[in-house]
Amino acid sequence: MKCLSTTLLTVSLLLLPVAIVIEHNYLSTWNNRLAIPEFESKTNRHTPKHFVGTFLPPRINKDTTLSMDDNPVILAFSTQIEPGVTLAIEPGVHIYANENTNLIISGQLLARGVKDKPIIFSSNEDHPLNQTWLGISVTSGGSATLEQVSIEDSSPAISCLEGSKVKATNTRLTRGVLGVFQASANCQLANMFINGVRNGVIIINEEPQITSTTI
Repeated sequence: MKCLSTTLLTVSLLLLPVAIVIEHNYLSTWNNRLAIPEFESKTNRHTPKHFVGTFLPPRINKDTTLSMDDNPVILAFSTQIEPGVTLAIEPGVHIYANENTNLIISGQLLARGVKDKPIIFSSNEDHPLNQTWLGISVTSGGSATLEQVSIEDSSPAISCLEGSKVKATNTRLTRGVLGVFQASANCQLANMFINGVRNGVIIINEEPQITSTTI
C-alpha cells in the first residue's frame, strides 16, 4: 500500500506541468482558472503628489497664518479649526488634500487670495480614482470668508452647515460630485464659477443667496 501511494504521488507530480500547459493553452474559455489560479498584483493607486511640506495638524487650537513660504501645505487627515480660533490663508497658498480628508471650520477661516495669486485647494493624489476629498465644512458657530479661491476635486467643495456663516466671492469650484451644500440661512455666494460638478448647489430648507454665478 505504501508503495502504491508513493507511485501515485510521483505520477501526480510528473503530470502537474502537463496540467498547467493544458489549462493555460487549451482551456482559454474558462472565466476563472479552477485548478491553477492566476494571481495578478493590484496597482497601488495611493500615489501622493507631495510627501514633504507643511502638514496641517488634526486640530488648530491657536490663531494661525499660512503664507506662500509654507507651500506645499498638506492636509494629510481631517483638520478642525477650533471655536474662537482663526486660520488665515494668504494669497498664493496651495493646499493639497489627501483622499477623504476635509477642513472643518468650527472657528473662523479667512482665505483671501488675489486674481494673480489665488488660493488653491486640490487633491494630493495622482491617481484619478483617489482624488476625491471632502472639502471645506463650516459647522454651527463657525464662519468662512473665501475670496479668489479655487477648490478642485472635492465633494462637496463647500458645506454651509446649519448655524454657520459663509461668504464666498470670485471662487471657482471644479470637478467633483457636489459644489455647495447649504443648510444655513447665511451662505452667500457671489461671482462664483462652478464647472464640471455633477450637482452644482444643493439647498436644504433655506432660500438660496446666489448672485452673478455661473454653473
